[in-house]
Amino acid sequence: MPSTVEDTASCALCRRHLLVGEPARLYQDPQSKRFAKVCPLCYERADRRGWRAEGRPIVAVHANPPSDHLLRERESLIDRLRGQLQSVEFDLDRVRSALAKAEQQAAELRGIKRELKDLQGEVRKHEREVRSLQDEKRRAEERAAQAEAAHKSEIARHHSVAAALDERAAEMAKVAQVQGQLEQELESQRARYVELAEARRKESDARHVRRLALEAFNRSEHIERVVAIARSLGDPIVNVRCDGLELPRPVKITVMWDISWYEYVVRLDLLEHTVTVEETRRGDDPRELPAAQLEPNGVLRADRIVLAMQAYGVGQSAASGR
Repeated sequence: MPSTVEDTASCALCRRHLLVGEPARLYQDPQSKRFAKVCPLCYERADRRGWRAEGRPIVAVHANPPSDHLLRERESLIDRLRGQLQSVEFDLDRVRSALAKAEQQAAELRGIKRELKDLQGEVRKHEREVRSLQDEKRRAEERAAQAEAAHKSEIARHHSVAAALDERAAEMAKVAQVQGQLEQELESQRARYVELAEARRKESDARHVRRLALEAFNRSEHIERVVAIARSLGDPIVNVRCDGLELPRPVKITVMWDISWYEYVVRLDLLEHTVTVEETRRGDDPRELPAAQLEPNGVLRADRIVLAMQAYGVGQSAASGR
């Protein structure tokens, strides 16, 4: 809702006409977002009401807000948009980082497979050496009488090769264990990436997000108040709309009667599986609200609020994505 300033040359609290040259200060009501001039005698009353002072006292009495306020309002809007952009970029950086880590682990896995292939070649080589040693052993046994010393040397060599083979086998077992761990981590990262992509895809579907927000609202304590008021004032006008792209995804639910209205915000994060429902503000005259919030797209049925097309039995495939 755009901020406005009261076009008056009198104090907004005591209604006393401000004298020319008398210092006045602009205050902003946090609920209505309206700016009002307050005389020096009413500064404390404005502070007790929770109004926020804007800048230093001004001497001249203007009908319009000072230009530096418009500049601060524009800079505040730019900061909020930058914050939302930084949030989206942060999520994108996390996805890119996870993908880069997965690719790095895949490259390490390929390197380990090459090393395993080399080790298998060496094992076959040693197997051939063992067979050769066995042949030599048989020949040495035939010459045992003449070359007992040579026979003992071959036996010692055989034991040395067997020990080397045991060491190689232990190394291969360690390599296989590391390979299994890397494969598990890679699969975990892939599953995390798929879960993140699916959650963000669902959050981009406005109809799906609004339906989840209504389910959360219908399970909250606030639905009891709406049902109780509806018994006295009749069925309300209900507006359900997505209110921005930041995360958690906000959905604004406005419930209106002729003499009162309530506004709630449901925040959803489908990846973290979190949801919060809170009342943000309320009022007496629905005409205070923007025209977009006065358009009904939901109805109260028994003890729950549903989207308007669902209330009249139309399937989900026909529901509007408004």
